[in-house]
Amino acid sequence: MLYEKIETAKSLTLAEYQDLLKLHLTSETTESLDELVCLFVVSAIYTDKDAFDKINQVIQTKMGIELPENQFYYYMCIGLYHYHTYNYIETLESYIKAFEAAHQSNNQLLITEGNRLMALIYRKIGDFEQARYYIERSIRALENVSVPLVNARVYGTYGLILLEMNSFKHSRRVYETSLSYFKQVEGYEKLINYRIILLNLYEICENLQDYESAVKYYLSAHDQKFDTRNVLLNEKFLFSNSMVLKKQGKYLEALEVLESLYDKQKVVRVPGSHNKTDIKMHLGQIETLKSRNETLIKRLTEMYETFNPVDNIVNHYDLEEKLGEALIKGEIKPYFQLLWSVDKQCYYGAEALIRWIKDDIVIPPGQFIADVENTDMIIKLSEKVIHDAFDACRAAIEIGYSDFIVSINITPYQLCHQNLAEFINREMILHNIEGRHVEIEITERSFIEQNPKILEALYQLRDIGIKIALDDFGTGYSSLSCVNDFPIGMIKIDRTLINNISNDEKSYKLLNGIIGMMQALDLEIVAEGVETIEQVELLELLGCNIIQGYYYSKPEPVFSMLESLKLNQKDQ
Repeated sequence: MLYEKIETAKSLTLAEYQDLLKLHLTSETTESLDELVCLFVVSAIYTDKDAFDKINQVIQTKMGIELPENQFYYYMCIGLYHYHTYNYIETLESYIKAFEAAHQSNNQLLITEGNRLMALIYRKIGDFEQARYYIERSIRALENVSVPLVNARVYGTYGLILLEMNSFKHSRRVYETSLSYFKQVEGYEKLINYRIILLNLYEICENLQDYESAVKYYLSAHDQKFDTRNVLLNEKFLFSNSMVLKKQGKYLEALEVLESLYDKQKVVRVPGSHNKTDIKMHLGQIETLKSRNETLIKRLTEMYETFNPVDNIVNHYDLEEKLGEALIKGEIKPYFQLLWSVDKQCYYGAEALIRWIKDDIVIPPGQFIADVENTDMIIKLSEKVIHDAFDACRAAIEIGYSDFIVSINITPYQLCHQNLAEFINREMILHNIEGRHVEIEITERSFIEQNPKILEALYQLRDIGIKIALDDFGTGYSSLSCVNDFPIGMIKIDRTLINNISNDEKSYKLLNGIIGMMQALDLEIVAEGVETIEQVELLELLGCNIIQGYYYSKPEPVFSMLESLKLNQKDQ
């Protein structure tokens, strides 16, 4: 793969690059386009203008350079040269062309990388809002790319953006995710970006005052096995060394190191080329790209037929098509039903419940989920709900609910056919929430087929810190077996066991036995469908620690849920 060849080429030292350059420029043999592109990249990194121009001329004569995939790498190299000469206007223009070529190629790896390049240049000119926009697009595109090196690079770029925004904890988590992907790549220890991330983690841990980890990352980056003569590492090592000298009290030596770094950059900087005002004058092409995307979405939307009345919605033959249209139009949204913590006397979290909203009519899931829950459409719907639910969770955390939990319903089909843990972990990183903020609700149906993929998926979710809740407990035949055999951390007692507890002694005793048994197993307990004060008082008496139902909250859109949370804060 050309992408991996380029990454390997970036690790060449100056001496290795010069030897290879002599071989290629004096050889009478015709190099392949891939070999020339790799050499082109390294000449850009070393800002070797003579070699860069010569290779550029040769590449333009090569067959196949006009293909979108090759155009992407070509303009990426041009942009990289300008990036390393601090000419950010030209970098931006080249990366725009690479971005366009990536989309023309319809190659998901290149689309991912194209978005990453756009994020890099926006980060460099200080527009962090746009930088985050493009890097988040890049991360979401990773779902269709199963190349560890690509994942590592994208998360590394995201960590860099967060680091420059002084979001140290979030950045550390993202960088550690990047390292985990690097370690899946053969020979990862020799990769330049792997070592740069180690140095970035050193800086982060210093800022977080985790000095033990800082030392570990610093020593790993300076391992004697590594050749530190590569240009990409030089500046990073100089800066890190200055930090160490400063910490040791050697302020004069630290200053000298920083001055040498400044002098090195000053020699190659193009005057005025990094001026943010000048760069913003050249952003018309970006707006054109956005306009094209909006036009494309509009055309896709117009391709679907006009929506039928609600009473015709359950049409098996066109339901998936209409749901696809609803996703494009933003009609699929979660409503949130808050859960009450008896112990803390405040809201514990919320369950995200999918809704289809068409022309202000709320279509409940019962009218469409059953028909698509065993198709890929359920994955698309769920991904939208997860994304919006994590947005809501982040908002709740930011207004003061630091332990807020959002609960998501997951079907057996998703557990079998979707890499759920990877998708959720990616969304958690993007929203800066941890596994403790997320619960997954499954039902007994997930275990009927005894599919080993389901068990594997549940353990993967548990391993990233997510709690698994067994929903509708008490309505099936094997609920107790599920609790015993699978990684269940919570049970949600079905409303049918709650309805009559205030006026039926048998129901009360049955519920008392269930709660006592679950407490003995150290499981959390949620009572669903609670609607009266009598039910609340009895459940508190029985030791049920979390309550969900209309008594405390009806399902509501996110803005209403956040208002309820704020009102609860005022009452505390």
